[in-house]
Amino acid sequence: MNKTLPLFGVTLLAALAVAGCAGQSNTALPNSSAAVTLHRTQGSAGAAGVLAVSSCKPCATYQNGPASEYFFKGTGKKPYRKVSNGVAAPWVGLVFNGSGDLFVANCTTCLTGQSGVNNVVEFKPNQGTPVVTITNGITYPFDLALDSSGTLYASNLGCYSPSCYGQVSEYPSGYQSGSPSAVLQVKYPLGLALDSHQNLYVANCAVCSSGVKGSDQILVYAPGATTPFRTISTGVNEPVALAIDSADDLYVANCLNCGLGAAAYVSGPDSVTEYAYGGYSPVRTISYSQIDVPFSLAVDKSDDLFVGNYAVNTVTEYPPGGSTPSRTYSDGVSSPASLAITAKGELYVSNAGNGTVTGYAANSHGQLNKTLSVPYPSSIAVSP
Repeated sequence: MNKTLPLFGVTLLAALAVAGCAGQSNTALPNSSAAVTLHRTQGSAGAAGVLAVSSCKPCATYQNGPASEYFFKGTGKKPYRKVSNGVAAPWVGLVFNGSGDLFVANCTTCLTGQSGVNNVVEFKPNQGTPVVTITNGITYPFDLALDSSGTLYASNLGCYSPSCYGQVSEYPSGYQSGSPSAVLQVKYPLGLALDSHQNLYVANCAVCSSGVKGSDQILVYAPGATTPFRTISTGVNEPVALAIDSADDLYVANCLNCGLGAAAYVSGPDSVTEYAYGGYSPVRTISYSQIDVPFSLAVDKSDDLFVGNYAVNTVTEYPPGGSTPSRTYSDGVSSPASLAITAKGELYVSNAGNGTVTGYAANSHGQLNKTLSVPYPSSIAVSP
């Protein structure tokens, strides 16, 4: 079965290849009726406060178009707030800080292959205009992460070429203007995650850019450092998403069937690998028989792992140490693109295939209890 994903165009990062190469247009990419994003993971840190959902028409059509953030509270099934000013192409990076400010990464160029909006914007609660717009150090922004001090990290794909490097740009809390406080040079940075020590983990899908097998890594940086103190390569194959549990164990979604960039059409076993804190080799591997195009990961407060399987329209849940699903969520799930879990254990799934966000109560045995209708849903995040 060819699992190259049409909602990303020819392939996910082939679309980005067009964006990164000089002057090419994206007219060859097919249109789609639903938005897709490689997940940025909102782990178990968020509480049952506000759910933000990116509505990204450009993500689906690869053309300029309207985009918005929708905000939901509690049991409400209709948004209480919608923000469009400053929202252009919010396809992956989306995160709340501890004060409830929302950070959104816009990358029009990534999607259309044409010059456009490439920035990160910050919204205060209940305000409809960004209070900060970051452009310095932003080159095709992909994912975002925030540490406990409010330092913002933005992964930037740079361009799609073996000779080009991306970067992760760091911005201190309260950033207003100027250059990033630090820049981490990374070949092709996709997912970001932070552990309890505020170490930054970066999924470097080098094969996605260079096509060189065996070049993929997870790079680990101490706070403020620009050189990794640990590099994980064993068991890492086209990493697209990261998550970290309460013991600081790392989970890596390896998606050989995603058709990523220069590695497109090279199929293989998708998997999720787990690494103990400080470790270099997997302590657990969840195999292809249960994992099928794992765009998104999340971990709840009990350290159960959730995997969004885009190709088969399921979210599978695994207990700590287990490689067999304890639950499978399929009711309402259609091309799961992003996951978010509240502190109460509620699971939210952004469904690229049917234009919904579905909600499942903690310990609901996979039963659907809420459906939110959002045009072109991509990333989702929950506030503290």
